Amino acid sequence: MMKLEYRTATLSLCSDLTSPSATSMPIATLLIGEYGELRMATAAMCSVRIPGADPVTREIAENLPRVLEHIVLELARTTPTATVDELIEHVHGALRNTLHVSDVEGRSFLVVEDVDEAVTAATTTVLQALREALVEHLGERVAPRTPRLPRLYMFQIDPTPVFEESALHA
Repeated sequence: MMKLEYRTATLSLCSDLTSPSATSMPIATLLIGEYGELRMATAAMCSVRIPGADPVTREIAENLPRVLEHIVLELARTTPTATVDELIEHVHGALRNTLHVSDVEGRSFLVVEDVDEAVTAATTTVLQALREALVEHLGERVAPRTPRLPRLYMFQIDPTPVFEESALHA
């Protein structure tokens, strides 16, 4: 048995930052976790239409999985020993405008048998976190069952070499 330690963040979108009455809509949740030596990230994203959004905001929302991967891997490359806390705070610092981190949960953990169970647990957790954020925002307007499943995206933070170093010099 091992622990999957993780933190989750809710990403929200506010189409009008100048209006005091504008509200942010949660559109994604991100989980960054560690399972032994493996660091991974998974995200669940809603399909959203952003009325009146500028082209840059629309493009970022449409390419959110790649944007998140770029932000996380940017810190992982420059600081290979970055912790889950540092990685999630880096995402928080990088997304501070129309698309922003509206909530960050404290460190949590799940006890899992193996890496397959860790991946399943991460996926289930990030989907549940997205549903909770939507229920909190929309209240009773969230249907008991979602008609369209959120998009899921997962990536490994630490690259694993495909070949042993000795095999490259054989």
